[in-house]
Amino acid sequence: YLKDYIESFPLEKRDDILQGIVRHHISYDKVEKFIRFSNKYTTKSYVSVTGTLTKSKADALLEFRYYGKSWLFANNITIVADDFKLSLSKLDFYRDHKTTVWEYAYLDLSDPKHLEIARKIASSNEAIIRFHGSQYYSDLEVTRLMKEKLSMMLNTMDIINKKE
Repeated sequence: YLKDYIESFPLEKRDDILQGIVRHHISYDKVEKFIRFSNKYTTKSYVSVTGTLTKSKADALLEFRYYGKSWLFANNITIVADDFKLSLSKLDFYRDHKTTVWEYAYLDLSDPKHLEIARKIASSNEAIIRFHGSQYYSDLEVTRLMKEKLSMMLNTMDIINKKE
């Protein structure tokens, strides 16, 4: 399915599209006829994109995920990317645990404001995501690899959505 998908694009766009896709866990939904992508499995906190791809449209969410030994009961986050700082409250956090606690929230990247936040994180020299809980907080220092994966998938989405 991936070969057929990539070959459906003009030759000059294929490599850039593939660069974003291969850095993610992917699967093909035969019923809905789209590729689902998400962060490769990890047990460390991260910021990433997750979503779906068709030939004409890329839909994605910016995911902020906390992993830890203790619950935060996160209810908001603060994003610092170089000189940019933004606090987002009243986010819908999802949470569960297996051997590790995880809590996560999404921003819909179809919203231009949210897309700009993702771009600021991806292009920053230094980015920190603070997960605020009811009593505690945890800081995620966004790694070079996270920023690279985010940047490449945003580029892939731009090409697919024809906003090159």
